[in-house]
Amino acid sequence: MRERKVPREKVVIASKITGGRNVTPKNIRRDCDGSLERFKTDYIDVYQLHWPQRYSPQANWGQSLKYNVENDRDPYWRQFGGPTSFEELCVAMEDLVQRGKIRSWGLCNDNAYGLTACTRTAKSLGTTPPCSIQGDFSILDRKVRIHGD
Repeated sequence: MRERKVPREKVVIASKITGGRNVTPKNIRRDCDGSLERFKTDYIDVYQLHWPQRYSPQANWGQSLKYNVENDRDPYWRQFGGPTSFEELCVAMEDLVQRGKIRSWGLCNDNAYGLTACTRTAKSLGTTPPCSIQGDFSILDRKVRIHGD
């Protein structure tokens, strides 16, 4: 960008935090700061949470997309203090928005349950809701059609 003298506002930069149990308020802030440093910029346009820190059925793994609340109680998600609540996620992302570090945020490899819960939670808290969801669906990857019940 700098070498080509392209103004920052003409470029959209997206980044994401590595997911699973790494998605905590502390790590969201730390990883965002790391991305800002690596990109040598003062803000990220879309910052995504990659893999939710909770049970999330994935069609690309051959699972049904029907949400099973019982699976959410699996010890894998309960150890180390997890999962991070939707409230904690929304507040952490709003903190980044308010500090001017990100313009918006979204989800990656999540599902309709996660997107709806984050959006509803953000609206009830008066925080910025997610603006995007990046899923596994492309011209090459159509597994969601096979396992998407």
